Amino acid sequence: MISLCNKIDIKKRFLLPKLQGKYNLYCTTKNVERTRIKDLFKMDIKEAQHKNFKICGWIKSVRTVGKSYFVFVDINDGSYYKNLQVIIDDKIPDYEYILKTSTDDAIECFGELKGSIGKKQNVELCVYDISKNHYIKLFKQMNQDTVEEKEKINDSGNEKDNHNFNSNGHVNNYNDSNNNNNNNNNNYNNNYNNNNHVNNYHDSNNINDNIIFTKNSSGHINEDNKTKGAKHNKEDYYVISKKYHTKQYLRNYPHLRARTKLYSSLFRLKSDIIFETFNFLKKKKNYTYINTPILTSNDCEGAGKLFYATTLFDQQIKNEQREEDHMKKGITNEIAGNIKEKCYYQNEHLEYISRHKSISKMEDFDEMLLKNVSSNDCISPNNTESYNTRFENDFFKKACYLNVSSQLSLECLCCSIGDVFTLNPSFRAENSNTFRHLSEFLMLEVELAFSNLKDIIDISEEYIKEMITYALYKSEDVNYLNEYHDKDLKNKLENILNKKFVLITYDEAINILKKENVFYDFQWGKDFSFEEQKYLATNYFKAPVVIINYPTHIKPFYMKLNEDEKTVSCMDIIFPDVGEVVGGSEREINLKNLKKQMENKKLNMKLYDPYIQLRKHGNIPHAGFGIGMDRLIMFLSSINNIRDVVTFPRYPGSLFM
Repeated sequence: MISLCNKIDIKKRFLLPKLQGKYNLYCTTKNVERTRIKDLFKMDIKEAQHKNFKICGWIKSVRTVGKSYFVFVDINDGSYYKNLQVIIDDKIPDYEYILKTSTDDAIECFGELKGSIGKKQNVELCVYDISKNHYIKLFKQMNQDTVEEKEKINDSGNEKDNHNFNSNGHVNNYNDSNNNNNNNNNNYNNNYNNNNHVNNYHDSNNINDNIIFTKNSSGHINEDNKTKGAKHNKEDYYVISKKYHTKQYLRNYPHLRARTKLYSSLFRLKSDIIFETFNFLKKKKNYTYINTPILTSNDCEGAGKLFYATTLFDQQIKNEQREEDHMKKGITNEIAGNIKEKCYYQNEHLEYISRHKSISKMEDFDEMLLKNVSSNDCISPNNTESYNTRFENDFFKKACYLNVSSQLSLECLCCSIGDVFTLNPSFRAENSNTFRHLSEFLMLEVELAFSNLKDIIDISEEYIKEMITYALYKSEDVNYLNEYHDKDLKNKLENILNKKFVLITYDEAINILKKENVFYDFQWGKDFSFEEQKYLATNYFKAPVVIINYPTHIKPFYMKLNEDEKTVSCMDIIFPDVGEVVGGSEREINLKNLKKQMENKKLNMKLYDPYIQLRKHGNIPHAGFGIGMDRLIMFLSSINNIRDVVTFPRYPGSLFM
């Protein structure tokens, strides 16, 4: 009979390791689960030391000592800003291929975790004993074509442009953020009595804003560096293989830039803030999350700057491209007469082709198409005649747009189940090429039942300070950003955390600007520019500023009209260096005032009939606000360009992938 102690011992030796997937030495390596590098750094070294682990990631640097009896490989798997140093013995199969690797080649290692005497990391993985099933696997070997291409480049000698060779033939060791060569040399001197020259085959990627860059004829950024004279084609080398890159250069490669420490830290921070947002609103405030639609038939803001979604231009129109090429070359009449047969649409604007078979230039067709389909007058949801006719044969039998705001949907749910929120992408077809604007951006929107302007101001400030608190005291990525990107970042966040947001009216803001003689031509009724916002928050108050009671005509129709009938009960929260981050208002519940404002904005009443019905049945006072999450991340990370905090930024002229 097995005793209780023996049962516990069996669980510790067999069941617990299998469940955790970390300390499993009793199964084959094939069944060992991958351990994330962040988890290795967080382990208790006394318990984890001498246990075997499997890691997978991308090679950031490769270094050898002396006569290459072993190699130091820095690996990162994206889970942590620190690289894990892996020491690989030359007796391990495929050891020779390690010396031929390039930056960010993918690798899998199985080895023993040991304590490190290095100052910048407390653990390292040692792959040295075949009898313990230690191994390495290079994923690029699965693609023989890739291996052969890289070997050709290496043999050509061009790769030397990426290294700095000293007089002894060794590669100089650059200052890597995780480079512990001096300590490692001392650690292994007892085992290998060599000259201990360090050969740095390639090094990790960092961001440097001081590198000179130029634009080529295609608009891409070229950095001035030692690889400028390389003769191989651009497609033959890894575009971020050098140690230093500017952020502007890396914006050309959004699919690869997350492999740098800066961008991986930014994207992890954004992920953490989103997770904490749900914790705050759902767990702490008990708000209900609503998944609002992306496709909509109305314009919440009433600005008319919308992206529209349609099936009118389906696959059949693509087949016409070959015909267009012929038409431009002069083959026009016969082809134009057959367009309807080859590319048939039951749409009024394309029947133009069959009615006018004598088109002589493709430009005539383009002009007709733009006039009848792309004109704002024709596709605006507030143009009743065009709205009813132009899209009657479309998928939804009416015009469909990408969501500008989820507010109208949230209001419907707020008037049914109380406090609600959503986190959704928003789309605006504004031709704004600034460091603060995108065509697609992430918006947190909150709608509170039985509430007023003061309620949403208070909850906005509480939420933002909760996110700042997390960034300051719980985010390791902010620690990295503070050390390597902006050494004053934490001080800035602490100052904001300890200050009360400043509350002023629109009129008071104007008086301050005039008094300081900064903007002489400012007139009442105009919205604040970014420079004006920046002056108020960054220079004058040195704190976030809440501006309330804007003029009616510069704000959307749904905001509650104040007693003066000139302003609305709304607020914008302005942050230092970033500008507007939060916008919100009380919602107009007076049906007469609401209809009047809709008429003033020339809105199509039929489209907003469900919204109007809310004021007729179960009407309640409510208020809501929206927070630009990307701008909030800009502030929390001290990044001055919104394109750097979004994985694949969309802006005018750019649609990468």
